[in-house]
Amino acid sequence: MATTDEDAMLETLEVWLASEVVPHVIELEHADRYPYEMVEQMREFGLFAATIPEEYGGLGLGASAYVRIVEAISRAWMSLTG
Repeated sequence: MATTDEDAMLETLEVWLASEVVPHVIELEHADRYPYEMVEQMREFGLFAATIPEEYGGLGLGASAYVRIVEAISRAWMSLTG
């Protein structure tokens, strides 16, 4: 995946984190509730196969792109990176 594609994906992720994750973190933490919906959205984004080669159904991202993804998610809500 080209850097511009990685940057676009990270930008999309950052928008999702800001609009769909951050506003709910306190509520979910206080309720000690698992974020099923957020995890499903992450699956739909392909994040659980981010480093798997594209020919096997993954995104084919390198380690540096994966680190950027994990870093962005951790900034929004560390528990979600688990």
